[in-house]
Amino acid sequence: MKNFRCILLVIIIGFYSCDTVIYEFNIKESDISNKTEIMDSLIIRNLILSNDTISGYSEWTEDYKNKLPDSIINLYFRKRFDTSLMNNFKSIFYLIDTINVNDNVGYLIMTNYKILIGKGYERTLYLSLFNKDRNYIKTYVVAKGEDKGDGLIGGSTRIKSNLTKQNILTTYYHYLGYLDIGPHILEDSVITTYDLTNFSILKIDTIKHVDKIGYK
Repeated sequence: MKNFRCILLVIIIGFYSCDTVIYEFNIKESDISNKTEIMDSLIIRNLILSNDTISGYSEWTEDYKNKLPDSIINLYFRKRFDTSLMNNFKSIFYLIDTINVNDNVGYLIMTNYKILIGKGYERTLYLSLFNKDRNYIKTYVVAKGEDKGDGLIGGSTRIKSNLTKQNILTTYYHYLGYLDIGPHILEDSVITTYDLTNFSILKIDTIKHVDKIGYK
């Protein structure tokens, strides 16, 4: 496995809830200029455009979902979105690695954005799962690092996660925001546990003391 300074994908020896942790996913700030950019149009179509979460299509149409039927949204927006991405594509997607999850294959794909308004960046690591017949199953956000602000209003989002030998994925989410008026500091922290054997959510915990999950 290549040594990626930006993504720590580490096989460790230990126990988590009586289950061996085999992968930890985390994003660190560092130069990503030497990472594997996704430039091939076939891979872009199969792994990016076909995935509404990674491509950003779901977020792009979020404001219309409560106003228009899905059939109308897809009729008017789908082609426009896909064409725009392909015609104006400047790689912001990186294929980090592939892993086996039970009998399925997981692609670790990272997006990297520079935030144009104000200052900051956003990097997100996705785990996109396919079965042995190469049919898409589900995508999870397993790591994220986002910082943005203009000096008065802004915040940061951190997500890290681990995957155990028994296909239990646990994500640790922490948000910190600051405002120039009202409550100056806003914090939120959530731990979610998934069973990747049947792709169900096992547990969601809201944590008040965010220091306990390792973020300051």
